[in-house]
Amino acid sequence: MFYFLLILWGFFIGSLVGLTGIGAGSMSTAGLLLLFHLDPSVVVSANLMNGALMKSVGTVKHFKHDHPQVDLAVPFIVGGIPASITAGFVAGMIPKALFRALIGGILVFVALLILWEAWYLPKSTGTNGNGNGNGISTKKKILAFFSGALMGLISGLTSIGTGSIIIAVLLVVLRIKPKYAVGTAVLEGAVLLGVGALTHIVAGHADFRIAFLLLIGSIPGIWLGSHYCAKAPDKALRLIISLLLVYSGGKMIWDYFTTT
Repeated sequence: MFYFLLILWGFFIGSLVGLTGIGAGSMSTAGLLLLFHLDPSVVVSANLMNGALMKSVGTVKHFKHDHPQVDLAVPFIVGGIPASITAGFVAGMIPKALFRALIGGILVFVALLILWEAWYLPKSTGTNGNGNGNGISTKKKILAFFSGALMGLISGLTSIGTGSIIIAVLLVVLRIKPKYAVGTAVLEGAVLLGVGALTHIVAGHADFRIAFLLLIGSIPGIWLGSHYCAKAPDKALRLIISLLLVYSGGKMIWDYFTTT
């Protein structure tokens, strides 16, 4: 029954990602910690492996439409890889209770960011992708490098943020148009999640069984969610996800302060 429920959870998460583009790390992490009571480092490694595979497939699709902005993705990835590797090895050294509280704080932050993106973020901003228009300035490449380092640290520690946080950075800080921001975020997310997953495997945190069961469910889930994406009420879904994340993250933080 435990294995079957994990597959169902993977299907649910895949469907959410297909519908909204978010939830691969945040919702999956919250559920695996609170519903399945798994070790935080095992949860992070499983989500990293599952997310890397899902976003690798998404990257191929986005490249067919020429969306990823490679000139911007490269400095982001270069900054993110060493940070992700460092975080992957450090994750196993953090006490479990503190690790859960840290993840809880990131979940609450991501929830607020999702709401902000849905209701307040301008829908059309910035430059064209792939070096067209004004191209990629040196300033943007430097910002991308340091943003990548921060995201590599967060994703390597928690597996959260490679969707909503990266897209927010690309739209608001680097001023990239939405369709190019999404394609670039998927590419960057695939690389950072892949590096993080490999680091956790080397560090001995990985549980391939959990990752495989999640993947069995998430592949048909993301296909189904993507199929109905245009019909889904995006803002309503984002509101529901955000409320669930606030509850989950708040509970983890509350548990930490009331049990330690």
